[in-house]
Amino acid sequence: MKKAEPDWNRLLRKRPYGERMFTAQMWDQVEKRLQSPANSRRRSVRKGLYAGCAALIAGLVLLVGFLDVPALRPYGSGQLASLFEDRSPIVDKLTPEDLPLAGEPTFSQIIHVAANDGMARSSTMVMPTPIVIDPDYYDSREPARGDVVYFKTQPGGSNSVYEPYDLSRVIGMPGETVRLRDGQVYINGRKLEAFYGSAPRGREDLESWNTSMAEEVKLGEGQYFLLGDMWGHSYNDSQAAGGIDRSMILGKAVGYTKTAPEQDTDWVELYNKDDLRLLAAKPEGSLDTGLYQRIKVVWGDRSREFYWRSVTNETYAPEVYFADMDQDKAKDAVIVLTTAYGSGVHVTEPHIIRNNMTEIPVRNPIKETLGVAVSEVKVSNGQVDAMVTLDGQTITKQFKESDAGIWFDKLGLGSVISYRLDEENRLWADMAGFVSPGTVIAEISVRFDLRDREYVPVDYTMREVSE
Repeated sequence: MKKAEPDWNRLLRKRPYGERMFTAQMWDQVEKRLQSPANSRRRSVRKGLYAGCAALIAGLVLLVGFLDVPALRPYGSGQLASLFEDRSPIVDKLTPEDLPLAGEPTFSQIIHVAANDGMARSSTMVMPTPIVIDPDYYDSREPARGDVVYFKTQPGGSNSVYEPYDLSRVIGMPGETVRLRDGQVYINGRKLEAFYGSAPRGREDLESWNTSMAEEVKLGEGQYFLLGDMWGHSYNDSQAAGGIDRSMILGKAVGYTKTAPEQDTDWVELYNKDDLRLLAAKPEGSLDTGLYQRIKVVWGDRSREFYWRSVTNETYAPEVYFADMDQDKAKDAVIVLTTAYGSGVHVTEPHIIRNNMTEIPVRNPIKETLGVAVSEVKVSNGQVDAMVTLDGQTITKQFKESDAGIWFDKLGLGSVISYRLDEENRLWADMAGFVSPGTVIAEISVRFDLRDREYVPVDYTMREVSE
């Protein structure tokens, strides 16, 4: 009897397992066919097809680059260049979310009390936190992305009358295009990855926040896009105003300061007349620099604290005038405080308060005057030639070099300045113009007028000082 053989043994003896199917002769035939002219033509045809497809794809890319197709171009403009822009995120991990705790403000710094919660994402900028502003910070540099800046608001905003100045963060730089989309900031189509680059609340609020800025904003030369960290509570920023000019940025927020609770504050009365009282917070111990830096105004049944300066010397009491300063037929108070005194020094500052306890700003006349005056002081061969031209008036004087140990190279202002109201209730500043620490060349009077919600210098008068 024949022994049974498994089926797989029989299969292995057959082709293709039992015999070689691909011999050396077959390899020779394959090589001949690959090298044949007919096969070369087929390869050429395939190459041509591949090149044609590549050219077609490139053409479609070019077409999309020039067309405005929202589905294909969600962020940038329809220009060809935008297709090749860097779409990687703009990343800022260095800007701190909180302001540092500042020490006692320097004489040149000012205090801005947060009047809204546009920057309240940080506990250091909730209202009414006193924010320290350096108005000279940008004199030698430009604003940078992420900076918290102090700026003049645009007229016509919902709160701009009573908030002529506000705080916001620099988001967009000159020449950039900024868009708020689905709670995210995009700059030139690139996502801004920073704590301030996205809306601070849940997605249920995003649709309403985007309504005030449905379109992208193209910034011109010298324009910045400012945005409060709390989008829905920032009323004066670029969401409504668009690009904000560099000239409107007046300083940088460099920190915040703490004050003692009112119940723990020792108040000193500076003025009490005509239903108006001025109280000053008494400096504490080592902080006593001869200046009060918190003044409370009590007018009738209203009161409010302001971060104003006034010397503690009782000889220099506040001067108060009452007049309608904003043409609303209501009485306002003009409060003039002395901030410095000494030999050849007497400096005052005005504060105009409405009866609703909001302040009308007064522009610094020193910076404004020096900005329009032309002056020169030359020292040669023991003689000093000084010249000042202001608003069409020119004064020239000669001095002996030995008259002073130090001579300025230009007109100097600031050591003597006082404010007054004339018979027509117009605000004036009287200043002394120096060419050396003790040499006055001219007396300058500056008249102010209410322009765009603040008092600004509009007229200059210069008088020569007789010897």
